[in-house]
Amino acid sequence: QGLPTLNRLSLPNLRIIRGETQFADEYSLVVYSDIGTLYLPNLTEITKGGYILRGFTDTSSLCNVRSIDWDDILSEVNSTTILVDTGCSDDSRPNCTAIGCGNCWCDDSADDCCQTLTADCPCDNRCFRSSVVQCCNAQCSAGCTGGNDFQCLACKNCQ
Repeated sequence: QGLPTLNRLSLPNLRIIRGETQFADEYSLVVYSDIGTLYLPNLTEITKGGYILRGFTDTSSLCNVRSIDWDDILSEVNSTTILVDTGCSDDSRPNCTAIGCGNCWCDDSADDCCQTLTADCPCDNRCFRSSVVQCCNAQCSAGCTGGNDFQCLACKNCQ
């Protein structure tokens, strides 16, 4: 009670959560609220820690997060995750195939809604897709635009 209700929490420039500070020593992303849509279209990596995404009422909240491949975002294989999307039905989740992608943050064709997958590849680290899947340099976090160290979207050892 007393938590705000938002139709949409939009952080379109958030690309990486490094997880240096964690809630309860386990969670790097925590959303406790009645948010209709969590929109993080450029988030491609949570380096350390897991997530808690939890709505609080029986109205539809956080329905879109079930359409995201969170395993692709999490760097640590055994990260603790809690997802409670309250009041959601299949009809209240985004229709990703309608906008031409497998995973999406929303199904509004006016927004960049498709999730960019950077870990679902045969690489030791992140990858990028052009006409074929290519591996990012070992110094890259959160993906890249090419295979060189200067093409990283974020640097692995940057503090």
